[in-house]
Amino acid sequence: MLKRHFSTHLHHYIILMIMLGTSLLTTLPAFTNNVFKLSYDGNIHLARFDAIAQALHNSSLPPLVNFIGLHHTGLAMNGMYPWLTSIIFIIPRLLFSNPIVALAIGFVLLNLLTIFNTFLLAKFITNNRWIQIIGISIYQFSSYHMTVLYSRNALGEALAYAFIPLVFLGCFKIWHNKKNGWLYLGIGMGAIANSHILSLIIITVMIIICFFIRLLHRQITIKELQNYIKATVLAILSALYTLTNMGSLLLSNLLVSPGPNLIPLNTTKYWQALLDNSIIERADSFNIGVINTGLIIFLAFMLFTNKNGVWRYWSVATIILFFSTFDWLPWQNFVNTPINVIQFLGRLLFLVSMLLSISVMYYFNAYPLKHNDINVLVIFGLITLSLSAVHSYHNTVTQDGYRFWLTKENYYKTIKNSAIGLDYLPANNKKQLQARIPAFQSNNTLDLKINSQTYNAIDYTVNATKSSYYTLPVAIYSGVTYKVTLNHQNIKHLSQHALKLKLRKGSNHLKVAASVNKTNYFTMLVSLLAIVYSIGQLFISRTHIFK
Repeated sequence: MLKRHFSTHLHHYIILMIMLGTSLLTTLPAFTNNVFKLSYDGNIHLARFDAIAQALHNSSLPPLVNFIGLHHTGLAMNGMYPWLTSIIFIIPRLLFSNPIVALAIGFVLLNLLTIFNTFLLAKFITNNRWIQIIGISIYQFSSYHMTVLYSRNALGEALAYAFIPLVFLGCFKIWHNKKNGWLYLGIGMGAIANSHILSLIIITVMIIICFFIRLLHRQITIKELQNYIKATVLAILSALYTLTNMGSLLLSNLLVSPGPNLIPLNTTKYWQALLDNSIIERADSFNIGVINTGLIIFLAFMLFTNKNGVWRYWSVATIILFFSTFDWLPWQNFVNTPINVIQFLGRLLFLVSMLLSISVMYYFNAYPLKHNDINVLVIFGLITLSLSAVHSYHNTVTQDGYRFWLTKENYYKTIKNSAIGLDYLPANNKKQLQARIPAFQSNNTLDLKINSQTYNAIDYTVNATKSSYYTLPVAIYSGVTYKVTLNHQNIKHLSQHALKLKLRKGSNHLKVAASVNKTNYFTMLVSLLAIVYSIGQLFISRTHIFK
């Protein structure tokens, strides 16, 4: 009995070590020579991570607005962009003095989380270890995943990517009337909400589509409905801090939305990117890699055989979604519709990668390969091509937007000067909102110098050519409590949406600070309790995770 117990624990330990080793393997090519190739989006994320780390170090929640970097406009990035799951990047920043090491550790943890959650899904679909590894490799080493991580540095989307397998696992368990399905679904949806709202919207639409398909086939039961309701309540509670922050800002302000684009994949550029094994950030050529694309084509051919099984349904869904992202459909007609929120259709490749992983696992579980050599070849090919693309991207000067070679020496200077466009700045009225015109415009008669910037305050020296009223390039959000001092005098009445002040001729000293609303601490407590409760319930159920 003792020997079997020891053997089981050793087996679990070996699996965890393999996962950790794979996570390290996925991360190291992006950090060779102790340098990280930072994107425009990555610069924004690291600026807000630094602000949140400072706040936590000072035993405080961060205010909804940011004063570190981001054009120094006091942008409400903390309020409009979820950060709870980003704690895996923030905690290393608090523990390690070298910011590049801390960033690398964050990526290792993120990759480990993605692999682990995909493993949980894979072991529900099949007991065959080789098929599980193929499924994990398809999802983890998708070229689009590498693009999100290391080319776009879209860390919110990357975090959502890590939790999507839990959503599917929860749905599968609910559909098969298995224990704890609602817990997995609730945890997964809550975590996605705490990572990336756009991914949450896409996944929610997917679940609704699945619900109506099951409804048409008369497969919905009362118990299933109850599980959906419990999962929804759990997801809302665990994301209450995030959702209330966004809700309060959206209800109190007119916020400029991201650019109204809807960019589909270009067929020619997609195939060229495959041949180049490229993860360059170009919205019309995002791809899932040669092998994953080949597997989609393989499944498409298999649909014309006499082979039966649940893999067919998942394969059809994968193929339809994949080919729907290309420009041969009239997507230009949907630019001014709600679909526009997606911005670029290549974003849907995260869902294609998940559906493909599920389809392939179901297929090979029904029709196993006779020789493991093919399994090894597919897995080795996925890993090699993916990491080769990352290494090549990291070591090449690319023409794909703003890029920063981030080092230990220039880290703070880089993030404190991070820029951003008009997204989420307040507008004065609906007409300006539609034209994407913020409440303030650049004032060429003013010279602003940043003296200091912290998680909750920024200090300027403002030089004016004459004594007059000026609209400063500093956002003021309704619902956020500010303290503004001009030349050491408190400003009691603030204008809405933009900071308007009477400046004296010459040098003026301006300090803008924001405080945290007390309700934020309550909603954070609710979210943390819901997260701890749900994870605790899974452990109490004594589910054999590595079985």
